[in-house]
Amino acid sequence: HGWPSDVVLVPIDDAAISAVGPWRWSRVKQAELLRRLGEGGAKTIFYDVFLQAEDTDDPTGDAALRSALAPTILGIGAPPNSKSKGADKIPPASLVAALVPGQAGHIQKTEDMLIPVPQFASAAAGLGHSILLVPGGTAREFLPAMWVKEVDGARVLPAAPLVAYLRQRGFSASDARFSLDALVLPTGRTIPLDRGAFRLDFTPSNEDLPSISALDVMKSPPGDASVRSALAGKLAVVYLANSYQTTDQPNTVMGPRTPGGLVLATALRTFES
Repeated sequence: HGWPSDVVLVPIDDAAISAVGPWRWSRVKQAELLRRLGEGGAKTIFYDVFLQAEDTDDPTGDAALRSALAPTILGIGAPPNSKSKGADKIPPASLVAALVPGQAGHIQKTEDMLIPVPQFASAAAGLGHSILLVPGGTAREFLPAMWVKEVDGARVLPAAPLVAYLRQRGFSASDARFSLDALVLPTGRTIPLDRGAFRLDFTPSNEDLPSISALDVMKSPPGDASVRSALAGKLAVVYLANSYQTTDQPNTVMGPRTPGGLVLATALRTFES
């Protein structure tokens, strides 16, 4: 499968970390990146950064970030090696609101999810799961949706890249049909599934996909022609690509320690063709 023509990668790479500072950046800096992406013309932003806590030291930074989230799809992740054994946790309203009718091949407890806090969830354009199955440390399959244990089995949580892909094309996740053997998209494409998952396609490589560093987005003057050319009308996938990360970097056929956000972006190929 080829990459969709309207997707651009925006890695938070080593150059960005060196210039802006160590991760995790302040909420003000994260807001600046998202705001500059919007000013550059990005139509939809998939922000593969988990915002599950408020910044009690800088509430003004949280306010700035909240104001920049309008075109953004946020991911719901899972803590590393988390397998809670406590009582069921009541899902927050933002999680319940993101559910759509369907079936899924995987179930996740709310306690084992990194869910954006309400002020960010309500300001974003949508939520979806960013959870990868990595048996033996290798990512091979993608889950278009998953069940939430504490919610009735008639509704599922769609994947964040799918929510972003559909928003980019004027649809919502509720316009898709989810079952264990097929994902039917409102674009007319039907993707066969095996127990609710499909195999990720890592060819051609991500080298064929346009990209612009988060640093170039942030340091360029407003209205910069090269930035606008890279972003205008695009689905921008923002992910951590720096080498210091020790988690969320599964092995893939592309190599060891592939950034999780890049693996998630790979699913966009299958949605397209």
